[in-house]
Amino acid sequence: MLKYQVEYDPLSVNEYQKQYEQQQVKYMKKRAAKLGYQLVPVPA
Repeated sequence: MLKYQVEYDPLSVNEYQKQYEQQQVKYMKKRAAKLGYQLVPVPA
């Protein structure tokens, strides 16, 4: 904000949860790959 002179834009709860979920999935995929596994989505 200070460095780039950009207005503060807080995230809504839904946006925050979505970002958090994406971050967790990315982490789990990386962790599984490190252990020799591959994550596959379950069909709905």
